[in-house]
Amino acid sequence: EGQSKMWRTLSGLKRLKDFISDELKMKEEVAKFNDLRFRQGKIEYDALVRSKLDLLNMKRSIYQLEQQINDTRLQLRDGVHP
Repeated sequence: EGQSKMWRTLSGLKRLKDFISDELKMKEEVAKFNDLRFRQGKIEYDALVRSKLDLLNMKRSIYQLEQQINDTRLQLRDGVHP
């Protein structure tokens, strides 16, 4: 029961990471576009910074998910049940 729940948790974390990674790719494109628009004077600096901060937040979320995935894998490997 406990190990089966951990496998489901691991699967869910991986799917969530995939979704967030896809979202990150899209936001990276938006950030590139915003950089171009800023250089052309079409957006203000604060809008450019907001898009870059958004990227950092997405990367932080992916990092945290990777940590959770690794912790869950270690628990499964070691037979530890929360």
